[in-house]
Amino acid sequence: MIPAGDTYLVLRGCNGRFPVDSKVAKVLSSMNNDKEIFIKLYTPEFSGSILNKVGPKTVNAWKKVYANWTKDSTPRPQELGF
Repeated sequence: MIPAGDTYLVLRGCNGRFPVDSKVAKVLSSMNNDKEIFIKLYTPEFSGSILNKVGPKTVNAWKKVYANWTKDSTPRPQELGF
């Protein structure tokens, strides 16, 4: 779960990799690195969730990487580490 304004984006991924479309890219590139950002992780093996802090260096990298994102294709499983 990634915060997106008043809601959250729910993404499925593996080992820190997740598919990015234009909506996800827009949210990641527009995050404010002046405040703390947290993402919530769920795993099938763990019955609860883990709140993970995202540092300002990661947010700055997202701003650069996803600034002009155009990839909208569905990722292949090997791109996600499955």
